[in-house]
Amino acid sequence: MHSLDYGVLSTTSVMLNGTSFGNVQSFSDGPENSGSGKLFFYVSDLDASMQDVKENATVSFTLSEEMIGNRCSNSFIDGHDAEDPRCVRLVMTGTWRFDLNDDERKLANESLFSRHPEMKTWPVDHHWQMGTIDVKDIWLIDIFGGASTIKVEDYDKVKAFTSVEKPSKSDPPSNPPAIDEKAQTARWLAHSADFGILSTTSVHLNGAPFGNPQSFCDGTTDNSTGKLYFYVSNLDASMQDVAQNDRVSFTLSEEFVHDSCMNQQIDPEDPRCVRLTFSGKIRDLTAGSQEESEAKSALFSRHPSMAKWPSDHNWKIVTLDIDYIWMIDTFGGASIIEVSDYYSA
Repeated sequence: MHSLDYGVLSTTSVMLNGTSFGNVQSFSDGPENSGSGKLFFYVSDLDASMQDVKENATVSFTLSEEMIGNRCSNSFIDGHDAEDPRCVRLVMTGTWRFDLNDDERKLANESLFSRHPEMKTWPVDHHWQMGTIDVKDIWLIDIFGGASTIKVEDYDKVKAFTSVEKPSKSDPPSNPPAIDEKAQTARWLAHSADFGILSTTSVHLNGAPFGNPQSFCDGTTDNSTGKLYFYVSNLDASMQDVAQNDRVSFTLSEEFVHDSCMNQQIDPEDPRCVRLTFSGKIRDLTAGSQEESEAKSALFSRHPSMAKWPSDHNWKIVTLDIDYIWMIDTFGGASIIEVSDYYSA
């Protein structure tokens, strides 16, 4: 947690009639030299997620080691994938709260503005507030063998971290579309990214929104289809959720691609850092179909380690039948992109 400055907040969406909705949010758990483990956010009343928490304050906040400059896929000899259990993923679930006490507010100020100095310049007419999550459940995968549930009291006892891992600088994704080309921008990010956060309605958390990192592709490197394909196991918590409720959202950020935004001195919560959320229904591809064969070839070409994953996990390929596309890529609020425009871009 302390090494990251942003994650994905999953809420129960008002605009999507109760579908879990993932949205990129910057945060801090303390200044770089003193991690408190407590989550603090600087958010606007205008934000879609904040509209959601007014109606239902139960949220989850998802972090992945891959968010640190694509650390997992870049750092291991055998190319660990963002979906590989050895690439740490962490989900904190609890209740959103705005009414910070004096000590919390002081720490939030020190934490947020030291880690995100540009926040001080954000427009005052957006009604910014500081918030936190009162964490009730901590879900972690960091190795083979399934998820660990960490007791909150054990988490709170851990000694504060006093340094932050800095990702190496790298080039931003190539050829971003012009700012008025919304559908093209969505297609560009869907093709540039290799992983995102799948938000489901959680079975193990009694209906709470739950975000989980998932690798994906929209085709081979040289053939973008716009269709989102995933290689998943029914053992996965998200797939158990989908079995009960197949409506989901899938969230991408330009920051997922080699820390592109922060390398340009742009905060992940800044509207100029593209954030994109697809919503729809997860569907199994028909075994033996041409679509399944092409999707598998594309997934294995973009994620070669998938071919080595254990066969006893009963892997299958699913897609997201998209029916809603929400994107922020500049000032002025979100754009809603027609699905037909997205596919024809």
